[in-house]
Amino acid sequence: MDSAEAIAPLVSVVQRVVEESGSPAGFDAESWLARWMSEEVPALGFKRPVDLLNEPGGFERIRTTLMAMQSGAYF
Repeated sequence: MDSAEAIAPLVSVVQRVVEESGSPAGFDAESWLARWMSEEVPALGFKRPVDLLNEPGGFERIRTTLMAMQSGAYF
């Protein structure tokens, strides 16, 4: 899966988490996700999410990590 194909469903996950967690007014899920995808993420072993997209199970790992942010329960 290339990054362009992955962005839309991940933006939806981020938007849903924000809407369920508080006030989404003014929050730009797509911009936030674009920045987050290029940062080293501790919950992903300090890997950049964008680098995981082409790994087996990488998309699911990213999606699961985003959903875990809502509760703060990292695995």
